[in-house]
Order: sequence, then C-alpha cells, then structure tokens
Amino acid sequence: MSNSINIHVSHGSKVEDILLEDPDSTSIGDLKAIIHEKFGVPIEAQKLIFKGKTLRKEDELVSEAGIKNNSKIMLLGRKTDPAQDECLKKLDNISESTNTIERKIKKVEQELEGIEKGFLLSELVSESCDKLRKQSLSCNENLMKNLEELDTIVPSATETLVRGKRRTLVVHIQSLMVLTDKITDRIATASTK
Repeated sequence: MSNSINIHVSHGSKVEDILLEDPDSTSIGDLKAIIHEKFGVPIEAQKLIFKGKTLRKEDELVSEAGIKNNSKIMLLGRKTDPAQDECLKKLDNISESTNTIERKIKKVEQELEGIEKGFLLSELVSESCDKLRKQSLSCNENLMKNLEELDTIVPSATETLVRGKRRTLVVHIQSLMVLTDKITDRIATASTK
C-alpha cells in the first residue's frame, strides 16, 4: 500500500492539490519548495498555516506536524515581481540619499543658529554665511536630482507598495526643499547683519 498523501493548499482564491509521495521523509522545507514551484511564492516569503498554527520549523517532517491525507494548508505570501523589486531597490537608494542630505541640512541649520545667536565673530560671519549658502544650495540641488530620479520610476497600477513609497518620498523631499529655501533666506538675512 502506498504511503503517499494528497494535501490541499490554498493561496488567495487559488487551490492546488499537492501529492506527497513519502510524508514520513518530507520536511516542511521540502513542502515549501514544492509550493514555490506550484504558486511562485518564494520560500522566504511563505507563511504556511495548518489548523490555525504557523508551520515554522523547516526541518520538521510533514507527518510530525500532523498533516495527513486531504489536510488543508493556507499559504500566505506574495509572488515576487522582478520589476517591483527593482523599483523598491531604486526607492531605497533614493531614500538613503535623501536621509544623508537631510543630515547635512540639519548641520547647516545648526551652524546658522549659532551665527544668528551671535556665537561667531562679526568679521567671520560673511565668510561662514557664504559657506553655508553654498552647502544649502548644494543640498537643494541634490534633492532636485533625487526628485528627477523618482520621476524615472513609473510603477504600474497594481504596484501599490511602490506607488505609496514613491509618493511618501516625494512629499518628504519637497518638505526638505522648502526647508532649504527657508534656510537660504535666513542665511541671507544673517549675512546682512
């Protein structure tokens, strides 16, 4: 008599029957590999639910987990989309660059506050303000480059994650550009005093 079992795996509205030839030697990790082939969901993105519990132990045997013939397993996880992954990678790089620029802006603002409070000798104010103005304009220019780079990322209508991250990043960059404009105005005011 054959020891094979048939299990039903559902992912969203799609249900697939998977035949396991030898459940006594098939691990949860092996099952995840089979599921990856059937559904296209990467192993690291899979979450398998059986009888309300998550199957976490990759090395646990299917029979030890209590999976029997006609058992039902629910699969949670998204299929990978190479285009979306590439967009997310670009967004992460732009976000990292924007955060670096933001730190520079904060540093310029701190130095400007010191000048405004009179912590710098009056003969050095003009030179320092020129330096800060150049740094502020450089930050603004780099933010513009990041916005232009964001314009090259055109997500499809179904890529809601990419769209949301892109929108958030655009708003963040625009707020930083407003801040650099205000700092530049403050620098101009401080240099005329």
